[in-house]
Amino acid sequence: MLDAQSLQLMKLEQEESQKKKVRSSLSRKEKQLRRELRTKEKEARKLRKRIEDIIARELARKKAKTKGGYALTPEEKLLYDNFAANKGRLPWPTERGMISETFGVHQHPVLKNVKTKNNGLNIVTAKGSTVRTIFSGEVVSVVTITASNKAVIVKHGDYFTVYANLDDVFVKSGDHVETKQNLGRVHTNSKGKTELHFEIWQNKTLLNPSGWILKR
Repeated sequence: MLDAQSLQLMKLEQEESQKKKVRSSLSRKEKQLRRELRTKEKEARKLRKRIEDIIARELARKKAKTKGGYALTPEEKLLYDNFAANKGRLPWPTERGMISETFGVHQHPVLKNVKTKNNGLNIVTAKGSTVRTIFSGEVVSVVTITASNKAVIVKHGDYFTVYANLDDVFVKSGDHVETKQNLGRVHTNSKGKTELHFEIWQNKTLLNPSGWILKR
């Protein structure tokens, strides 16, 4: 009986030790996820601030040209009209891929009671993939968020499209680009994930890209 009790006690101690190891591992994983989330949120805030500043600059420039009023140039008006007319039919910013995170507020997939906000769409694609503009327009800025996260902002009349998380960029500010022209190469992180972040703005209003690009 004593031997049986001793074995049972040893088994319970081993189970408790294993539980402690699991709890410790989960705690480390949670801390790492929170650090990654803070970094991601910081980059998202920086990108949004740069986008808002660039759009404000473009609007101010146009107002100055019209002496306090606001009007699109004929070329910009054509781009505006055509962009809006193609809502729901615009091509994807990557040739291949799938949406990994949609627009809006979401419950974090692992962390309890933690919500995240996505200002656009995240699209997972193959390593080495390039990103392409969804409509013709003018590159108004190439933004460096971090060394491995660059963003290209393209103007289409009153609309702006944003292509972020790029390693390499093939265009510069002031370039005119055509529909499906390559803008850069999507970054692949240390875990092997290649993911584009894509946004659409109408002047200062953030739009849901899902309603603008083709359904797959």
